[in-house]
Amino acid sequence: MDLIGSRLLERPRDHWLEVMAECDVPSSPVLTTQEYMDVPQVRLTGMVQIIEDPRLGETSQIGMAIDFSETPGKTRMSAPELGQHTDEVLALLEHDREHGGSSSSESGDSAKHGRPPKHPLEGMKVLDLSSFIAAPYGSMILSDLGADVIKVEPLSREGKRAVQFLIVGGNRGKRNLALDLKSPAAKEIINRLLASCDVVVHNMREGVAERLGIDYESARKLRPDVIYAHVTGYGSTGPDKLRPGFDPLFQSMSGTTVRQGASADRPVFLRTPICDSTNAMLLASGVLMALHHRDRTGEGQKIDLSLLKTAALVNSDDFLRYRGKADRPVADNGLYGMSAVNRLYKTADGWIFLDCNQAEEWDSLRECLGNSRLEEVTFDQANKKDPWNEDLCRDLAQEFERLPAAEWEQRLVAGGAPCCRVAENVDEGFFLHPQALHLGLIDETQDPQFTNLRQADVQVWFSETPSTNRHPAAAIGQHSAEVLKELGYNDQEIADPHATGCIGMAEGHFLSME
Repeated sequence: MDLIGSRLLERPRDHWLEVMAECDVPSSPVLTTQEYMDVPQVRLTGMVQIIEDPRLGETSQIGMAIDFSETPGKTRMSAPELGQHTDEVLALLEHDREHGGSSSSESGDSAKHGRPPKHPLEGMKVLDLSSFIAAPYGSMILSDLGADVIKVEPLSREGKRAVQFLIVGGNRGKRNLALDLKSPAAKEIINRLLASCDVVVHNMREGVAERLGIDYESARKLRPDVIYAHVTGYGSTGPDKLRPGFDPLFQSMSGTTVRQGASADRPVFLRTPICDSTNAMLLASGVLMALHHRDRTGEGQKIDLSLLKTAALVNSDDFLRYRGKADRPVADNGLYGMSAVNRLYKTADGWIFLDCNQAEEWDSLRECLGNSRLEEVTFDQANKKDPWNEDLCRDLAQEFERLPAAEWEQRLVAGGAPCCRVAENVDEGFFLHPQALHLGLIDETQDPQFTNLRQADVQVWFSETPSTNRHPAAAIGQHSAEVLKELGYNDQEIADPHATGCIGMAEGHFLSME
């Protein structure tokens, strides 16, 4: 680490970025969000759009994070004033009342009758050709909601197999088919898969899917109404489209690491892969939107997502520009928080986070503390940011050190002041937390590779169509024979490409289905 750091100090940043780009080494500059808005690739993707605001004048605002080939999104208007559309909405409601139904011509037109599904996405089939985090996690969300997701994994193993928790955490519920996509013998298998699947997901670099014959044009020739979701790092067009991209790069470029570092003397890397996780949820949401469009029109389409755009969305509070805009607030040097009442405080036996965002919450806090020195401090003074109210921070710090964290949490929450204990580990904060257990947020699916495996369960609950029961992340090739049987292959046909090395089978899973 020291050797690399010392070497990098010998030349300017731009020199090293150019050298690393030539060598195809993933790298990026550390920028603020405002600087990110001017990155040529960000501009090229249309992520910066000009909106005329009646109060602020010309503004630069965030564009669409998901690109749909057939139903692209668009900005309908600037942010409305308070009550701007009250009369319009009331008129629509009155129209509906008088005509005994909805004024929208789109509602209920394509409702299908028959047996309701057991799960939200029951009957939907997904071909997952992705790796690492963003795309696999996105398709896992679809699996959790009942879709049959077939994960195609290279015989040489997916790159993240060495990091077991990524496999377990991103492939729950999927069936695994081990297949050499580059082998000519695999061509017919892939074609049958493409023809049978409603959705295709992958995150290969531009040009790779085309060479393998699994690109959008190839897929829709076999399945005209296919929903084809492609996740990239930098987008599918532009000079940076072939650059390798991973979550930390986009955290650094978009202003996340600078903001996380706040007024500290250096940027701070955020361990949680927020760009990957957000992109996964965008992928699942985009697929559902495209399926809604297909249900109404019978038309499939391509969905393009990128970590470049997702990083902008993650920083959307500052991905905005207009004359007179204030700088983005930052945390204090110790990274305790944003103000005296939005901050970490040490207690007698641990830490709490205080999060008062309204004047009445500040009033509740003062009443709970009963400290006369706080009586004259207004909410605006308490919530002052950059510079912070240092005197108030010290006074509150002294108060909170008097009692244990659990007692403060109980007192303040009961009194109307938002507060929580800082968990010492994930067990305390989630897996053993009484509220998480009460809501059933813990998935304890049995996995033969582990004892006491626990994961976050599906976080969206449906009253009529609950999530499906899931099996753990599959071994490589665990479902190869099963999937091939469903595609119409018999044992002999499966054995031939298996013998030639095209198909991989997990030990004990080459079974006759007849």
